[in-house]
Amino acid sequence: MRELNDCGPKISKEHPISRNVLRQIATNGKLFAGGYEGQEKETLELVGINNLSDSILCKRHNESLNWLDTAIGNFSSALHEFDADLRGGAPKPDLRVVCGEDIERWALKATIGLVVSNAFATPLPQNCVRLLYGIDPWPPGWGLYLEITGAAPVVYHTTSVSIQSFIHPETSAIMGVRFEIAGFPLALLLATPANPGSIGLYRPRTIACEGHGVRKFVEICWQDPMNVASIEYNFAGTYNGDHPNQPKWKKKQKKGPPPPPP
Repeated sequence: MRELNDCGPKISKEHPISRNVLRQIATNGKLFAGGYEGQEKETLELVGINNLSDSILCKRHNESLNWLDTAIGNFSSALHEFDADLRGGAPKPDLRVVCGEDIERWALKATIGLVVSNAFATPLPQNCVRLLYGIDPWPPGWGLYLEITGAAPVVYHTTSVSIQSFIHPETSAIMGVRFEIAGFPLALLLATPANPGSIGLYRPRTIACEGHGVRKFVEICWQDPMNVASIEYNFAGTYNGDHPNQPKWKKKQKKGPPPPPP
């Protein structure tokens, strides 16, 4: 955050992927994670949530963005809870409301954190910090999309988070990042697309989930009243396991200390 010329003297530990999101998918404080600096390629290691933090921001800037972590935690928990209730057989109608700008800025904050922690070894557009703090306006077509593939898109609910960057072939700068949260595919574009509609819904307003005659809604509120795109998913059955399109990385548990001698 040196571009802002107002950093505090102390650097604090922070999770590039928000701690509250990780806690929702962890078991006893641990989960399988891969792609971090120092990890074996295409390998998921069983690690504690605390091991996934890094020195990214000064304490002042870290605390000033805490509400973004709260926003993505609320969004993620809504999707997990919707799925659990629909699978339970006696679901109830539900409505959750989140701020679209907060989810969008969280995605940018997470991307910056992954670059600083060397999980992404490629540069960002120069104005990303100013976008994060609301100093510069977002260029046309930049920002959050709900990715849509095919005429009848399918979402597989998963207790995982997947993140993938897309790189400019000439400059090697990050053009976009795909986030899969609870199985829902979000994309953050950091370049102006030639055909935005081919990516999905730009700054979507409503995500509706219907099953057993019950509808549940996540309303994503935006300051711009023109952001009104919506999509509805029909609950079709239960699914357990990793996303079927997720790369099949091997899983590895770190070896503990040898047992004491008899």
